[in-house]
Amino acid sequence: MKMDAASSGPAPLHRLEPLSRETLQTKVYTELRRAIMGGTFVPGETVTLRRLAEIFGTSIMPVRDAVTRLIGERALIMMPNRTVIVPQMTRRRFEDLAKARALLEQQVARMAAARMTDKQLAGAIRQNDRIIAALKNRDWHAALMANRDFHFEIYEHVGSDVFSHLIESLWLQVGPFLVFSMKEPAVRWTTEHHLEVIAALKARNAGAAAKAIAADINETARHLLKTGAFLD
Repeated sequence: MKMDAASSGPAPLHRLEPLSRETLQTKVYTELRRAIMGGTFVPGETVTLRRLAEIFGTSIMPVRDAVTRLIGERALIMMPNRTVIVPQMTRRRFEDLAKARALLEQQVARMAAARMTDKQLAGAIRQNDRIIAALKNRDWHAALMANRDFHFEIYEHVGSDVFSHLIESLWLQVGPFLVFSMKEPAVRWTTEHHLEVIAALKARNAGAAAKAIAADINETARHLLKTGAFLD
């Protein structure tokens, strides 16, 4: 906030209004971004501003701002007729995204083994418990969202804005496609690799943490390459 050099008192309250609007836009953007990464939307799905505004209980303006930002991040695309949709996935693009995820997330897992506190690790354990509970209730969408939250509970506590931004960019592109992993989910969604990650982080074993994260990503990728609905 810019202050008049001659003023020694607090700024008038009306000057906080633009910040309030910006905060609302940020909240809508953050929640929509998280939903995309968590598989709430599926590839090819149309995203309408009016529907999102109804869901968030806001006007069109903050939703439009969030969607525009997400188009710039390749999480959404605008068609020639100005319809906004979730991008569909080609096999080659998915393979590249999975490889990039494995490379980056392994490195962050190594960093997490050295940097995460016991309290922060407890947060990751709670997120994994959410996955288990969702699977028991056969709530696959909740399981996908909790899966996203488990990973980022680890990545966001590493303290690297660079790695966090890069990983979020990849999840924005691959998140919607993970919905196809919900086919026969009870067979594969055992959180086995998550438990291995947790055990490795508790033991401060960087190599084991990286190996478990890679196994988690690669196992899902192999299955989706067989069962996913690719554009090509």
